[in-house]
Amino acid sequence: MKNKIQTMTSSKLISVLFKIFISAIVVMAAVFILYFSNFNGKFTSQPEYWGTFGDFVGGTLNPILSFFALLALLITIILQNRELEATRDEIAQSRLAAQEQVLHFKNESKKADVYKTIQVLEIRLERLYKEPLYLRVSQTLCNCL
Repeated sequence: MKNKIQTMTSSKLISVLFKIFISAIVVMAAVFILYFSNFNGKFTSQPEYWGTFGDFVGGTLNPILSFFALLALLITIILQNRELEATRDEIAQSRLAAQEQVLHFKNESKKADVYKTIQVLEIRLERLYKEPLYLRVSQTLCNCL
């Protein structure tokens, strides 16, 4: 039974919830029909008959509706558990994507730093090529001549 419920799709579980709801309505109608067909079949203004009617309806419907409510609760717990598992999977995938994105940004930052360093060096080299080169001749060499 447990495996059968776990293999059911969410839409099937929702349809089971709907069937439980319809069954509850049918059971309520059946209890009222059963009461009115077996006991007088008419409304009365005497309080003791209303008390008997309330005891019959409450005693019959409460356990049945409680059972249906329990079934519906279990099905909704199963549905929520599935959604929780799916959410966990999505969060794990998002975490991996975020980690990859951080790694990518680090690499891009390193590349940008290297490119900036290359540009600075290129500018310096261009300045060196454009500036005239002056050589100082030391006085000791001049005196020797």
